[in-house]
Amino acid sequence: MAKTNDVQDASRDDLVGDTEILTEEGNPTADVSASPEQDHPGDGDPGRRVVYVYDGQLDLLGNEVKVGDMMPDFSLTAWRDQTTSEIIPEDLLAYGRPILISVCSSVDTPVSNVQSSLLALRIKQYAGRVLGVLVTSDLPFTQNRFIREHQCEELIVGSDYLDRNFGYNWGLLIDEAMVLTRAIFVVDSDGTVCHAQVPERYTYEIDYDAALSVLDQLLL
Repeated sequence: MAKTNDVQDASRDDLVGDTEILTEEGNPTADVSASPEQDHPGDGDPGRRVVYVYDGQLDLLGNEVKVGDMMPDFSLTAWRDQTTSEIIPEDLLAYGRPILISVCSSVDTPVSNVQSSLLALRIKQYAGRVLGVLVTSDLPFTQNRFIREHQCEELIVGSDYLDRNFGYNWGLLIDEAMVLTRAIFVVDSDGTVCHAQVPERYTYEIDYDAALSVLDQLLL
């Protein structure tokens, strides 16, 4: 499948769940229906970063994370054993393994569910040698349901719903909707970012093979 195609060649109707997250109550819809070629506040600003949704564009807050950067700081919320817990970078680095971080808005929307499900399948092939991390804007309870349904308890899941610091620090927070855009990162055991992909269009498929190839090199 060409890497520039929408996920599973999904139609506009198939992706309504993801679009509703980006245009839900209190969020403007004008930018979603506008053409990318139309004038938009901030166009021409070299520091401006956007993600395209259908015929429009939405702004990304924060700075872009690039290969060679150290893993940005974050604090995610998890729900374990009926207790709220915090996930921070040091927790992941303590495993001493390469880290695959998959980021999306919600596991209950079509495109994001595809991405999360594929991560759950792909990470199993490493038999514990790689740390798989799923970060979404969902409540922790929703994430735990996804983990149970897909029998992927080996994944570490963290929610950015509380204060959205992950989204901002990693440059993945959609300003108009305050949810995460989709992305994938590979981080080595020392915390250096070795691979980063943020699809320019929200529905573009993640290049999983590229990310896994970097993981394979780190495991040599």
